[in-house]
Formats: sequence, structure tokens, C-alpha cells
Amino acid sequence: MNINPYESPRVGEPMKEQAMEGPPGGDDSVRQLLVEIRNGQREMLELQREAVMQAREALVRTQRFRPFSYVMIAISMLVMIAMPLYSIMRIRNTMPTILPAARAMPPTIPVPRPTTKATSQVGGGDDGV
Repeated sequence: MNINPYESPRVGEPMKEQAMEGPPGGDDSVRQLLVEIRNGQREMLELQREAVMQAREALVRTQRFRPFSYVMIAISMLVMIAMPLYSIMRIRNTMPTILPAARAMPPTIPVPRPTTKATSQVGGGDDGV
């Protein structure tokens, strides 16, 4: 049975080290490459841990209450409740009524109505209506 060097061992199977096969002078360059890869992975892991720690510290800083945080919460709640109530309950004019300016009228003299035959008859005549 030929074992694939790239295959992970199965669960419960003992893991055995295999010697690398290659050209006689190439072992040092392969080992050096593997060491560089390992060092790079360690460095990345350290940077990741530092980033996680900084993120945790920032989260703790933002979650901590400031001295006037309760006051700020109360003010913001008051404003959020008051604004809709103010807009609903304020007295509104339905439509602004614009009154026309009063014109100055000169005093008038009553105009005499012309008298006609029908209006001059007193008591029973045909009015023509």
C-alpha cells in the first residue's frame, strides 16, 4: 500500500514521520523554506493575537459607562418621546385667513329713485308685475 504524503492521517491511525525524499543537496533548501514558512505563520499568529487583544480592549473601553452616561440616556429618551408628542399636540391653524384690506368709502348721499306712473299710484293699481 502506497501512502500519499499529502493525505492527513485518519482518526485512530498512528502518525509516523516520513523522511523527505529528494536530491542529495536539496535538503537544506527545503528545510530552510519550511523554516521560513513556520516563522511566517508564527509571526502572523502573534499579530492576530495582538489584534484580538486590541479589539477586546477597545470593546471594554466603549462598554464602560462614562460619568454622565445615565444623564445622557435620560436626555435622549426625553427628546425622542417629546418630539412626536410636540408635533401631534401643537395647535395648528387650518388655513391662514387673509382679510382684504378695508377700502375707504366716501359717504354717499341717497340717490332719489325715479318715480313712475306705477309707483306713484297709491292704493290698488296694476303694478305690472
